[in-house]
Amino acid sequence: MHLKSANALDSQVLKEKIKESKEKVEEPNQELVNKQVIEKIKEVQKKLVEEPKQDPMQEQILIARIKRDYMPNYPNNKVWHITTDNSVFLERDLSIAKAHQLKLNEDKNRGEVLTIKLD
Repeated sequence: MHLKSANALDSQVLKEKIKESKEKVEEPNQELVNKQVIEKIKEVQKKLVEEPKQDPMQEQILIARIKRDYMPNYPNNKVWHITTDNSVFLERDLSIAKAHQLKLNEDKNRGEVLTIKLD
């Protein structure tokens, strides 16, 4: 065999091996990737629904309500606990407020007790 034909043969073998190795590289399973993306989207959507954010305007309304309805009757109380159903608890009643919130959360995670300090 001539040197030229040996080099050509080696070159051809090398090209075939490169082609085979490219074919062996697996494409990502698009169905699995899509499923993972959909699951992640659902997870984020669920968090958005389950974790309602406290609206600053709503907090101002709660503060006004506490000042109007509760502070005149409890002038020594400076800390107020509000559950997601807008029930108001005194500073000393945090455990009661948390228990009440847990009861609310049994059906659906509705949030946490909001604590407001007013002087």
